[in-house]
Amino acid sequence: MTKKIPDAKEMFDTAEAFDLASKLVAFEKYKRELNGDYSLSYHGIAAIVANHAFAIEMYFKCLAIIEKGHFLFGHKLADQYNFLDQVARDKIKTYYNDFVQNNPTLERWKTQFSKLPNMDLTSVLQQANKAFEEHRYMPEGDHQTYLAGDVSKALRKYILELKPDWCRET
Repeated sequence: MTKKIPDAKEMFDTAEAFDLASKLVAFEKYKRELNGDYSLSYHGIAAIVANHAFAIEMYFKCLAIIEKGHFLFGHKLADQYNFLDQVARDKIKTYYNDFVQNNPTLERWKTQFSKLPNMDLTSVLQQANKAFEEHRYMPEGDHQTYLAGDVSKALRKYILELKPDWCRET
């Protein structure tokens, strides 16, 4: 039995929903912490990262469907990236670098920390490779620092460049 491949738009809409879910949990966590409620400090991070990493995976799979008509099964983000054609990888890398260069959080970190993490796309994808799996089961063990926030922005920008009629306000 073979699995049905969803159409690219269906995969894009799934990515958008999980990306939004991560933003909503992040907003709620921040709002509670402003009021001294730290109940989401630990598990909220797990929900934010798991939802965001899954959104990135869905964006990658959407692009693969657009390019090839099928996608790579699995959750490893670096593998999903490497499955794409070179043109797509180059565009994503360019957009990602632009977002990182203009990321106000990273600018703030430069003044606060003596050593910043390696933020090149390959390193970030390797570091976040299994974030969806690791953060879903966060209480069960170790997990990596998650720095892939700008990856989803780069993927979304490239997809909407290819499919501008899919754009809606976010």
